[in-house]
Amino acid sequence: FGMTGWEVLPQNRYWPLMQAVAELGPVAVAVAADGLNLYSSGIYDGCPLDAVVNHAVVLVGYGTDTSSGDKFWTVQNSWGRGWGERGLMRILRHDDDEERCGVNRHPEQGSGCDGGPPQVPVCGMCGILFEAVVAHFEMV
Repeated sequence: FGMTGWEVLPQNRYWPLMQAVAELGPVAVAVAADGLNLYSSGIYDGCPLDAVVNHAVVLVGYGTDTSSGDKFWTVQNSWGRGWGERGLMRILRHDDDEERCGVNRHPEQGSGCDGGPPQVPVCGMCGILFEAVVAHFEMV
């Protein structure tokens, strides 16, 4: 396999992210990490609406809980297999771009630059729809 490029997905858009992970595989996403260190299992829904997006994880899939019917994203964190569900986390997934949107008032804590916008809109639980990048590979 050889990486041939990468693509930034549209900000705060549900369907492009859903399509990318389904058709292309893992997608790098940014999320609000405050409080995630306490996560151990289940579908996480504890991020504030005005999430400060400040941590990169890899979106590896999505699903629906058979017991509750809740929809979720599955992300892999860099904190090792002892964290969460063997290194993975399920984050509550909303089907609508604008169903859960807020304002990140500290974008410089993530990928924002000093002197950049003082606030940015973020959508999805933990701001998961805000910033996503997918790598493109050539099959060899």
